[in-house]
Amino acid sequence: MLVSVVTICRNPGGTLQRTADSVAAQSHPLEWLVIDGASTDGTHEHLRALPRPPEVLVSEPDRGIADAFNKGLARASGEAVLFLNAGDAFAGADALATLLRAWDRDRHRWITAGTEVRRENELVLFTRVPPTGEARNLVRHDCRVWHAATLCETALLREVGGFDPTFRSSMDYELWLRLISRGHLPQTCPAIVARFYQGGASASLRRRHAENRRARAMHGMLNGALSEWRLGVVNTLKSLVPRGAWAYRVKERLGL
Repeated sequence: MLVSVVTICRNPGGTLQRTADSVAAQSHPLEWLVIDGASTDGTHEHLRALPRPPEVLVSEPDRGIADAFNKGLARASGEAVLFLNAGDAFAGADALATLLRAWDRDRHRWITAGTEVRRENELVLFTRVPPTGEARNLVRHDCRVWHAATLCETALLREVGGFDPTFRSSMDYELWLRLISRGHLPQTCPAIVARFYQGGASASLRRRHAENRRARAMHGMLNGALSEWRLGVVNTLKSLVPRGAWAYRVKERLGL
């Protein structure tokens, strides 16, 4: 199976090299698509000069992350697609092969696995493996699905309309909710297949929490009032202090 790996970016700087090296190292055949939001830092030239440049390179203004994701989805020629943002990386050369070996495509149209969260200095903060059991546990309180560790049938994502551009931060979470609410339940895999490098502003955390709650409401998956309140408190604390593993441990203690 040919896999399309979509990377979106805008002025990613040196972090893009980590992603490019990771893609080039994969043992499974893939098509690499880079959707660049008209970078001004030499990204286009750097990508063209790589020993393994992307098969598809689009460099033009976009209307946000969801729009960039959808551009990649529209151009993907693989049977399955995975979204690996600039700066993030696969956990090893066999990451894609591991996902494909585990995937029972007769029963599931998408599969999600574990992710390792690191700082830019390579300090490992924590690992997150998708919970087993009911599929709604992946999205009940917050997003337990990491798109860098998730393979979906390309046709499935096109069938459901791709990413919703009205979501500026939680477009991936809303998509998983939409898939599950329509009966497209994922397969889970305990392997760690991706590395997410932590970054972003605290304001985006507050926005993401608000968008997550809106997405749950859209798909009839709101929690009880107390649970939603506790989740709001934890996310507010996360937005006020430097981000780290402690906040995720607090969420686990509270059952969120």
